[in-house]
Amino acid sequence: NGGWGIFTLTPRIKDEVLNQYGDVVIQITDPNPHTAAGMRRLVWDYLWEGQLLAGHYEGFQRVYSAVPGIGSLANGRTKGYNAVGGYPAVGNLGLDRGFSPGAGAFTHYDNYTWTASKDLDAGDEIFISYGEHWMNERSLTDGTAWKRDVSDLRQFGYCLDNIIPGTSLIEHAGRGAFASRDLEQDSIIAPVPLLSLSRSSLEILKERQ
Repeated sequence: NGGWGIFTLTPRIKDEVLNQYGDVVIQITDPNPHTAAGMRRLVWDYLWEGQLLAGHYEGFQRVYSAVPGIGSLANGRTKGYNAVGGYPAVGNLGLDRGFSPGAGAFTHYDNYTWTASKDLDAGDEIFISYGEHWMNERSLTDGTAWKRDVSDLRQFGYCLDNIIPGTSLIEHAGRGAFASRDLEQDSIIAPVPLLSLSRSSLEILKERQ
């Protein structure tokens, strides 16, 4: 019941970085318990504890970290995982928070990379550790890991590295996405799963003074 998965098309060696340019990390600070019910699915299934991704000082009470890319797309295992996360870089791309209209409009956390924790063959699925507690809460077990035929993946899979992050050419825009290779018209640039959230579910906790 894992749904979609991430697979490697080429062999990987232990300690090799799997996503060369890294993922951004979005810190979600102090969700309001009165309105956050609308993002329960996001919190329950896809968010990481903020202290694991350097975000624990961003909020007053609770910080969750959203990691688009491998952190959200890869399936998890407790013992049979084969990829481990590193630590994000922090920076604002030189924008002055006192003068730039773009300062604060994009996350300061980026370049979160995942590394192979063992040698991988072409066609292996990438698994990360969700944590034993996460699996136990849902009464899930590791199950059996299967290898996909590379030719099958090339025919039916979607490429995740058609775009790479970089500093946008638009002034004050922060980060942008750039094509990593020539792409034909009408080709898929990137597969992006979509989670719908209500506007109120992202309200920040308000404390009485």
